[in-house]
Amino acid sequence: MKNEFIGYYPPADSEINDAWGKGLISVDANVLLNLYRYTAKTRAEFLKVLQGLSARLWITHQAAHEYHERRIEVIRDQRDAYAKLGEELNKAETACKERINGFKLHPLIDTLRISETLHKAFEDASRQISKLEGTHPDLRASDSILPEVSALFDGKVGAKFLEEELSKLFAAGKERYANKFPPGYLDAKAKESRGDKAIYGDLIIWKQLIRKIREAPQPIILVTDDRKEDWWTKHRGEIVYPRPELIKEFFDETGIRILIYHADKFLEYAKQKLQPKIKSETIEEVRTIRKDDEKIGLIAYDALTSFQQPRFDFDALKIGSVLDSLAGIDKYISNPLMKNLTDLGFILPQWQDAASAYRKLFEFNPFQPQNSPLSSFIATPPQNNIHQASTAPMEESGTASQPPGKPPDPEEKIQQGDKEEVKRAENDKATDD
Repeated sequence: MKNEFIGYYPPADSEINDAWGKGLISVDANVLLNLYRYTAKTRAEFLKVLQGLSARLWITHQAAHEYHERRIEVIRDQRDAYAKLGEELNKAETACKERINGFKLHPLIDTLRISETLHKAFEDASRQISKLEGTHPDLRASDSILPEVSALFDGKVGAKFLEEELSKLFAAGKERYANKFPPGYLDAKAKESRGDKAIYGDLIIWKQLIRKIREAPQPIILVTDDRKEDWWTKHRGEIVYPRPELIKEFFDETGIRILIYHADKFLEYAKQKLQPKIKSETIEEVRTIRKDDEKIGLIAYDALTSFQQPRFDFDALKIGSVLDSLAGIDKYISNPLMKNLTDLGFILPQWQDAASAYRKLFEFNPFQPQNSPLSSFIATPPQNNIHQASTAPMEESGTASQPPGKPPDPEEKIQQGDKEEVKRAENDKATDD
């Protein structure tokens, strides 16, 4: 039974030891591109680890191509980050001043002095950003990382697919993606403008890995920083293990159990089994960058690519008062990332529905509005709707009439209200008589 469902089983100790003892080690393009995002110390140590495994390194032709194609883009993004951070600081200062000015009429709060103190803090932050920008290496003019990567994989790049092979792969890929079969289907739509080689890039890498091991059977480790659900199984937003379909397909095609790691997990195992001098700080930085990406992905990428209406639970914010709740929702929705998560199509693939955010502000009885701090609340930021709603109707005694665990039925509330209104009218009539 295990061979039939091998993707659901963790690798055996013997498989892990074989892979780390003599297996091929292949890295994805995103691992090499992330070298541009690490600090100099972490990058140097990561490269040292790879150099220590040089005899066993190998990269698919597609991954090598993607590294060279996207390298300048990543370098530019790192350089542009300073200007973008400066813009965000300016926006934050303006927003803070507006909030502070809301207390101008307070007899003891000196809003002018507070604003001046705040301005000095933002100025200091801006100076620090400018100083850092001045020390940033101009990798566009002289990329010191490129020669090291090139030397690492000299003579260790796989053969590319012929055009005839690619045509067959694209046809098969179209069917796989339609059935949401991994890898690569989640961001296919976003890559449409770049052509089939980009759309099916992940699948090309995967098939080139399979071809390599089928032609020369041996244990293999794949290191990738891809975090999407067309590579990984997730539970409550957390990555659990590689997609079982991938493990099964690779095993069926090659007879080998492939091991797939993120870069930080790869470094952890390398420290345990091969190079104990790897610094924990290096592993932690690599992990932090990956987890930061996952946090963004949890809100944006994963929701977008799931083709489902996303639901955000603001109870997790633990905001106490009604006003703080509204402010928290406003802050969340006005985030630049959230503003783009709309059905306007700024990010592809589009959602089928606009996002709805839910936040329980207070218990509200629609038949006793005088006892509620708000009788109704509806707000509509651009492309988002926020609705205040009761989670349980209240009886006159103030206890919930809805059985625990049963969601309130709006129609039932209306009917209940009608019955009570009729009863009151009958009582009034009896009193008059």
